[in-house]
Amino acid sequence: MSRRRVAGVIVRRALIGIVFIAIIGAIFFAVLQTVPARNYLARKVAEMLSSALNSEVAVSAIDGAVPFNVRIAHLSAERAGVTWLEVDAFSLRWSPASLLTGRLSIRELYAGTVTVRPPPEHSRVAQPAHPFPPDMAARMSRITVQKLDIGRLELDRQLLGNAIVLQVTARMKRRSRKESGSASAHIETIDGTDAGLIINAEASYAEPHAVITVDISARKLPWRSVLLENVGFHARLTEDFGTPAGLQGNAIFSAVGLPIARQDGPVPVAIAVEATLTNGLFTLSAHAVASEHDAVRANCSVPVEVSLAGMTARAGNDAN
Repeated sequence: MSRRRVAGVIVRRALIGIVFIAIIGAIFFAVLQTVPARNYLARKVAEMLSSALNSEVAVSAIDGAVPFNVRIAHLSAERAGVTWLEVDAFSLRWSPASLLTGRLSIRELYAGTVTVRPPPEHSRVAQPAHPFPPDMAARMSRITVQKLDIGRLELDRQLLGNAIVLQVTARMKRRSRKESGSASAHIETIDGTDAGLIINAEASYAEPHAVITVDISARKLPWRSVLLENVGFHARLTEDFGTPAGLQGNAIFSAVGLPIARQDGPVPVAIAVEATLTNGLFTLSAHAVASEHDAVRANCSVPVEVSLAGMTARAGNDAN
């Protein structure tokens, strides 16, 4: 038999094998789209999560183009009759082919609403000294998430003292051996009143730069007292690890309600303190405005500059 005929036989057998594998894969994919198969997968997912969370987990029917795209309408975990975890509109899109390289590549992980409450204390069982396998860190390092999106994460008041709502978005890209990514988080505390803290954090990196920006604001701080009623705070800090400028930012603290005693009654005073950090130079300025019947009575400004690098300071004042 000539070499050409041998090569032709090898090619034909390879094509037959590829077609056979494709047919088996198509049949397997078609079976996964049936209702009994999806219900079976939902039961298996619930069993695995129940064992991992030490709770009774209920999973609604699985939807989507299984196994490439898995969607779960509702997931809940219950312990001792108390539902401590609820997840709505969960979606997972991943690449099964990535398993051939020994890694798990998750293209998109999305959750609409996640609610976390404290589980019952009396139902907790003793945990082993090493609850995770020794190679857990190595396993986690082989998992990559390209996009993470949590529409609303609610933490119950009993967990941290105040009810907190978070919104998290993260993305990662890889181009020509260079990685880049971004992440953002919106955090808001809720205590049943108009007082609360709002934090917006953004982070991005594209080799060799990494920038982190944190924006914190509060219309009314929860620790306001009788003297300082309308207390507000706003701060914005930015750090670029790839430039010599370093940390940049400013913060403003304001309060209204500090009274000044007078014969005809107390006069409310508005106070504003602003701090600015630029190129290692810290500038602090304070303003106090006393008003009576919406008329400005006094204004005092005291700027203070402090150089963090040279440990020098300069102060001045301006009053009218």
